[in-house]
Amino acid sequence: MMYLLKTLICLASLALAVAGCGEMVTYSKQSRDRGMEYLQAQQYTEAEGAFRDAVRQNPRDFRSQYYLGQLAERRGQYTAAVTSYRKSLAVQPLSLDAQESGAFRHQTIVDLGKALAKADTRDSEINALAIEAVEDKTGEKNLILANAFAARGDADSAIAAYQSAMAQNPASFDIARDAGLYMAKIEQKPLAEAALRKAYRLKDNDQDVNNALRRLGVVPGPALKEENELRKPLIPRGPLPEAFPDKNRPPVPTPESGGRPAE
Repeated sequence: MMYLLKTLICLASLALAVAGCGEMVTYSKQSRDRGMEYLQAQQYTEAEGAFRDAVRQNPRDFRSQYYLGQLAERRGQYTAAVTSYRKSLAVQPLSLDAQESGAFRHQTIVDLGKALAKADTRDSEINALAIEAVEDKTGEKNLILANAFAARGDADSAIAAYQSAMAQNPASFDIARDAGLYMAKIEQKPLAEAALRKAYRLKDNDQDVNNALRRLGVVPGPALKEENELRKPLIPRGPLPEAFPDKNRPPVPTPESGGRPAE
């Protein structure tokens, strides 16, 4: 009886915890929605208060963290913006919503790099990030560095960081696309073409990539893809079966029949 009572108490506590978590997320979203309304109305002080309220209620609210970074940038507080973007990136893997929306994570990475270039702590942070980037298998840290160097006007360092990011994560369309568009912008045509061709092979319907290729004199199309990347035909390999076989035709000789038609 005592065991049953303890079990019921544990289940009740768990139910309360789950309900509390759901309420926390709901209230956080309401605060974030209110913050977005203030942001669109250019009421930035009110927007910041709403986003901070959302984060207090749900520390995993990566969107509110991101918008706090945006607001900090508007005020020229780039170090604070870097902190908010980093927090957003840190909690994004904990949210299924963020995992399903890689575009939001990519935009956070881009904005973090640009803010980092203007932050008061940029030199120490960039040096630390460069050390961390060596062991990073995702290419994200080098992508942050590339955007920081590009924003600072350091083209050589930006190109090196983009190339390192592509080497670390060859399957990333976003990295190849960003690298190609940047190199095209600074008129590094051979490097731009190589990166854009790679991006095209990963995703052939991106308008920015296709337009950039055309400006380089490259026509987007199947010729840019490797043979194993082309869409396979629906018809199987090998001889086609007869649609209307002739019943009066003798069977085809086979090795099992000694090379003679089967009787």
